[in-house]
Amino acid sequence: MLGFADDTLLVVASKAIPDLERLANRALEQIAKKISDLSLQIAAEKTEAVLFTGGKNIVCGTPIKITDQMTYLGVVIDRWCLFKTHIQIATQKAPAGRRATGETYAKRRWARRDYTVTLDVCRQLSVVAWGAVRKVLLRKVSAYRTVSEAAACVIAATPPADLLAKSREVSYLKRKRGTDRPGYPTKEEWQRRWDSTETGQWTKRLIPNVAVWMERSFGEVNYHLSQFLSGHGCFGKYLCKIKKVENTSCVDRGSPMDDAEHAFFACVR
Repeated sequence: MLGFADDTLLVVASKAIPDLERLANRALEQIAKKISDLSLQIAAEKTEAVLFTGGKNIVCGTPIKITDQMTYLGVVIDRWCLFKTHIQIATQKAPAGRRATGETYAKRRWARRDYTVTLDVCRQLSVVAWGAVRKVLLRKVSAYRTVSEAAACVIAATPPADLLAKSREVSYLKRKRGTDRPGYPTKEEWQRRWDSTETGQWTKRLIPNVAVWMERSFGEVNYHLSQFLSGHGCFGKYLCKIKKVENTSCVDRGSPMDDAEHAFFACVR
């Protein structure tokens, strides 16, 4: 039995269907009694069951509605364990949440942080929907959509989603088993990955050490600073690459190459 707040998930396994029904119904009876002892009542009409092999169950004298899929903590569990519906729903939520914040709201410092924390929870509960992760990171730092995921993670000071998931898994097993085993070396693994990546070279030049950047106690990345840190922005080199201008030159100084380095370290404007 798994519990989170007032959501309870009962998982029963057995090789024979009759034993499965017997075990499940006995567990449901015990749960119903415990709930009743607390002067609470189970909403049997809201209880759902996904049966992977068939059968039927009853809670509080009421047959449970049998469905092909159910939602638990934001994760859609289907009887075929394909998670297609969950992936579709999860990948649709992130862009909708991004649009709902609005440009003005998302540019405020604390608003961006709240927005990121909210979607960070969503992506942890819906970890299978990796496609939405990059959009969350880009929104957090107001970066151009062409910025690579590796660079976006660093600029946003947010470790890659799979490393976060692994870290939480190790922490959970550590608490469950009561061991003193060390935690998952998230920063070390992230640094090794950052050192070997072939994308985001300009960002890597500015931020070679992810731990130092992540642990800093100052500096808020916004729309303008993210352009400098990523190299993707209102620079001749970038605009020429996406075919917005004809050449890479600087319009103010006549330099043949207008990139982030020239704009911030050489150009008078």
